[in-house]
Amino acid sequence: MASQIDTMASEVELEAITDLFQKLIQSCQQKCIAQNYKDDQLTKGELVCIDRCVAKFLEVHDIVGKKMNDANTPQQ
Repeated sequence: MASQIDTMASEVELEAITDLFQKLIQSCQQKCIAQNYKDDQLTKGELVCIDRCVAKFLEVHDIVGKKMNDANTPQQ
């Protein structure tokens, strides 16, 4: 019984991480990479943009997660 719950929790966590990663890729790609590209490599500007975008995305995700956790924690 406990192993089934652990397995289900792991699957939910994996889905959440996969969803987060997909949203991060979609958001940062739209912001940082031109739709009409000619080079097979990212430019320095695109790399910097992606680096900043990922950092901000994860920072905001962390802040929101903490606030949601605080809101769901009963006050004593």
